[in-house]
Amino acid sequence: MIRLSALAIAIAFGVCARGVTPRGSGANHASCSGPDIPVEIFEKSQLKLVGHHLSQNGWSEGSVRFQNETGRTITSAIVLVSYFDSAGKTIFAIPYFGGMSDSPEELMQIRPFIKTIFKRPIRPLETFLLEGTNLEVTRESPVRAQATLVDTEFDDGTNSVSFSSPSTNPMLLGLPDFFQLSADPRKLPDELVVEIALDERGRVRGLVYGPPRISDDLAKRISEQFREWAFFPATRGGYAVASKLSALLRFHDKGIPLPSPTCPFSLPETFPRTFVEIDFRHLDAGRWQVIYGGHPAHGKFEPIVSETISR
Repeated sequence: MIRLSALAIAIAFGVCARGVTPRGSGANHASCSGPDIPVEIFEKSQLKLVGHHLSQNGWSEGSVRFQNETGRTITSAIVLVSYFDSAGKTIFAIPYFGGMSDSPEELMQIRPFIKTIFKRPIRPLETFLLEGTNLEVTRESPVRAQATLVDTEFDDGTNSVSFSSPSTNPMLLGLPDFFQLSADPRKLPDELVVEIALDERGRVRGLVYGPPRISDDLAKRISEQFREWAFFPATRGGYAVASKLSALLRFHDKGIPLPSPTCPFSLPETFPRTFVEIDFRHLDAGRWQVIYGGHPAHGKFEPIVSETISR
């Protein structure tokens, strides 16, 4: 498990938690994020939103700050926020989690990539910050945000839950140490759009290949490798469901740095509206390092642990 004093500190220095420069880092990407939008939240939750920021400089990453108006001491909080376009359609969702430990048993069947650890319980009227990301890139800036699940646990062991049709996106759980593909990097496409079909248990059932066209043999070998990956499944209403995950695959020669990132808002409409970037760096003898959503991935894909101080 990777522990940070604050995720924002890592981003400020241009290095993400797993040691890879964030996709959207750099002054030339400052205009890539849309305006901050309020988050609609259940009045019953008695959490008052006092701040929200959504960065889309690369993958979608957000932070929310709440004031505890429950009159009780909070030991953990899960807030699932869905983001919508101007037509009211969901673009993506981000789970925000904070608690006294990083135990997965506390997460109510939700897989956050960032776990915020409270240094102490949140007393009445104190504020606290939660951070979250789904590691996905979107070409569209949301215009509305709504909490679809709020689960707050208190120091007496009781909890309060409010929800309305919550849904989550799939999240990578694990994969082999290397991606095995015997191919000359110079003969592979620089970019390849695929759609990954996942069942309700998060298993890869197949890939549909978009442009550019590749040989059937290459498509078969790539698909065989992806079938060894495991995902936390998408959920609807708290239940696991089959889903499709769009991805942009990029292959890189050995020892060559990754190319300069571009703002996702400038991508052509031929790209999926929402997708995850998966980079493959050639190592040797058909082995490739995997970088998933800007984070090196091998074996168990662990969440980032961040610490926050209430005030």
